[in-house]
Amino acid sequence: MVQFPSLRSLLFVLPLPFALVAHGQQATTKEGYALEWNKTITVVADSLTNRTHRLPAWTITVFETDGGELLDLWKSDMKALSVAVTGSKPVKAAGARITDVPGSTVAFATSTTDKKAKLARLTIAFGANDSTATPSNEGQESYVRGLAVKYNRAVVQAQIATYEKTLGKATGKLSSSQADVSKTRQNITKANGKLEKLKAKRGKVQGDIAHLQGDITGLEKKFALTNEPKDLEKLTKVYRGVLDRYFGSGEADQSARQTGQERRQPGQAHDHRS
Repeated sequence: MVQFPSLRSLLFVLPLPFALVAHGQQATTKEGYALEWNKTITVVADSLTNRTHRLPAWTITVFETDGGELLDLWKSDMKALSVAVTGSKPVKAAGARITDVPGSTVAFATSTTDKKAKLARLTIAFGANDSTATPSNEGQESYVRGLAVKYNRAVVQAQIATYEKTLGKATGKLSSSQADVSKTRQNITKANGKLEKLKAKRGKVQGDIAHLQGDITGLEKKFALTNEPKDLEKLTKVYRGVLDRYFGSGEADQSARQTGQERRQPGQAHDHRS
């Protein structure tokens, strides 16, 4: 059995959107390409009609293609081996010089498509002229079998090229996505840095507040014991500093006045004249 390149190893590195589909027992791509080569190359003795002349011929099968594409492959080959490739049904390669097929000066070919079986057939005849077959069929079967191998391989290689192109695009998108991810990670790192600074700032503010709260508590205790205006003034000054720093001067003035009024109750002020 002839071995051909497999799509399976290539497809394993493609992203999930390029999923495989099981059609019966044959795993295929979404385009219908078989992932494993399990076909048999055959060359069947046949015949071909050129106008009114029936010539002995050979028919080969090429899978996962159609008759038009298969005939184009043959025409491309024959352009390099003949004087001119013309006509249709059959296509004629005039002045053909095929080393492996002695005695042939002209070659003819027709093709058909079997859509259900997903294959195409190419029938080739060799002649001494338009109406006469070559004196011998020496080398013909071997040559045509070589074409069958070549054309089946070309079809598989085209499938691989299609997926290599798809893989290239997917890789490009992945690289772009990775760049986006990298940029996002950098932004996250910056944001985390700012967050840590804010946390440190918050910790410092909380430390300041705790320190000031200690000062306020101490002054409140002292004023409660002495009831001296100077102690109330110190307490009010500390309050004003806290409010100025964290809430603004307007709030500080109002709150400080309220604090002084609350702390200085009528009749509690110490009379220094007594």
